Amino acid sequence: MIGYVATNDDRYVVGETYKVKGLPKVESEYGYMVYCSLALAIMMYGMVKETRIYEAEILGATEKESFGRYVRTNKMKVIREITTDELFESDDDEYAKVLAYIREPERPGMIEYLNTIVRPTMS
Repeated sequence: MIGYVATNDDRYVVGETYKVKGLPKVESEYGYMVYCSLALAIMMYGMVKETRIYEAEILGATEKESFGRYVRTNKMKVIREITTDELFESDDDEYAKVLAYIREPERPGMIEYLNTIVRPTMS
């Protein structure tokens, strides 16, 4: 299973495998939290400039959160970091585009995009 891991620091390195002893537990927050979608990773972790999103492969045991937003796992491999360009070019995720804007407010095309999602809500 592939999912998304979010952080505000340099905790993860692409290509590295991370593991903890024992079984993951959602209730006790034990194990690595891997979100089921890019949008959930951004929404649940926060839209701040320092937020880094990684694609991760789950390699160990899992326990699913009751609402299905994420799983806890005891072993995962970080595959790659999601770039600002990928966030902006995401077709189905406005949260990704907003995070891209937070990272690069002067990005070409960003003002036009924001006008299409913000202006209709102001009328």
